[in-house]
Amino acid sequence: MSHIRHLDFDEDRNLNQWLEEQCIYLNSKKRRELSDVLPVAIIVKKFYARLVDLNPYTPLRNSVALKLKNWEIFNARVLKKLNIKLSESDIMALAQGSRGAIESLFYDLFVADRSIKTPRESRTPDEPVKILRKTPKGHSMSLKQRKEALQKRIESLERRNELLQKSSEPLNSKSLTFVETPGAASVQDLSLKSRSLTFNSISRPAPVLALSEMLIVDAGQTINGTVLEMPYHVVPYDIYEKDMRTSVSKDAYISRLEEKTKYMKDVINLKDSRIDDLMSQLCKLSVKLLQMNSSFKKNLDKAKKMQDFANS
Repeated sequence: MSHIRHLDFDEDRNLNQWLEEQCIYLNSKKRRELSDVLPVAIIVKKFYARLVDLNPYTPLRNSVALKLKNWEIFNARVLKKLNIKLSESDIMALAQGSRGAIESLFYDLFVADRSIKTPRESRTPDEPVKILRKTPKGHSMSLKQRKEALQKRIESLERRNELLQKSSEPLNSKSLTFVETPGAASVQDLSLKSRSLTFNSISRPAPVLALSEMLIVDAGQTINGTVLEMPYHVVPYDIYEKDMRTSVSKDAYISRLEEKTKYMKDVINLKDSRIDDLMSQLCKLSVKLLQMNSSFKKNLDKAKKMQDFANS
């Protein structure tokens, strides 16, 4: 289908709102800049970092032929993978900065961006709980029973949190120790076990999320083919994803620090070797100076003797 089309009122409003979120303001100067594919590729790279490579494109402000070449590369490598198809006339309109061309492209990018974010962002915070709390037929529980089970589960978690706080005190053992929460524990009860790693008398208990940050799967739900007999707390995916991203960024930062440390060690070793070379050269030079000084004294003494002999 042809990419360039006229946007209706709702599409234009949604596009303007999305452009404001991305801090993109389409004035005449901006449209001239966006006739080159490089600024558009930089914008798309914010959403699809792995898909967009900026190396094949160079900023070309005056050559329409080179702009067409860049747009063809961008169309083949990026837009087709996003299910956005541009014809030759569409590419020509974008390269020439025709009015409506870049708006139509941005609207397709807006639709692609929203289609990815919809499953995660379009639902309200209460919807995941509602989905988890659907009880299958044959395992129905009364509201009173659910409240009692939930209250027992909350009290149990609070007791375990207190035990975790107590287990964070320094221990006298220097070996690798795993501390488990006392009390009845079984697979069916889905009890929360705490483990702390002790090294050099420092105990680090496993972190526990606050109850407000957890979701509840009611009893009677089936997870991995097993029917839960008691309510079960789970971590929301957005919290898990956020922690994973933080962990990845910290690992990358640590690896960069390790690389810098290794580089600095290599620099220090290189400078140490150069200092050793200079010291050895200084030692050789001092020996030569001493030899030259001794030979100079001998020659001076010989010259004095010859002068005395000549005077006599």
